[in-house]
Amino acid sequence: LYCRLNALKALCRFGSPACLVQAIQAQDDGVLLTHEKLLTETLLTYQGDHPQLIAALWAQLDRFTPHTQLALLNYIRFRSGQWGREMLALLAREDQPKELRLAAIRYFGRYVYPPALDLLLAFARDQDPSRWEYTTVAVTALARYPQPRVVNTLKQALRSGNWYIRSAAAQSLEEQQVDY
Repeated sequence: LYCRLNALKALCRFGSPACLVQAIQAQDDGVLLTHEKLLTETLLTYQGDHPQLIAALWAQLDRFTPHTQLALLNYIRFRSGQWGREMLALLAREDQPKELRLAAIRYFGRYVYPPALDLLLAFARDQDPSRWEYTTVAVTALARYPQPRVVNTLKQALRSGNWYIRSAAAQSLEEQQVDY
């Protein structure tokens, strides 16, 4: 594990997107997986052109396992707000794994992207108890979208039977400076 991480860190210092994508693909094809947080944190140390690396990673995103895709989406979330259209397309696909869709929702909680608002509201209004994670993360992301219909949706979420949803809704309303 240390060998793999050190090699990946060295490639991050080298600054070649093509080499780094190739190394991530080789690691992804192996038996031993690197934890997604370690991969994300290592990519954040990249010393080359981040937009160029992100474009190279996105071009190959479908070739990686969902485990690695999650790390890459998190890296993109921390480095660039220029991928809203692509993240929205990923979020809209119901065939995507839950964690990847949640990562896309978190992206919209960091970067305001108005075309994503309707989908975020739909997730926030979802009453299905089995989909509470989507609702919780969407309610959290909506804190960045100060609009009356968002406030109304957040107020409705305060009545949820799920404590996490209620707590997230209260925090989002507080961030929007909505008083009693």
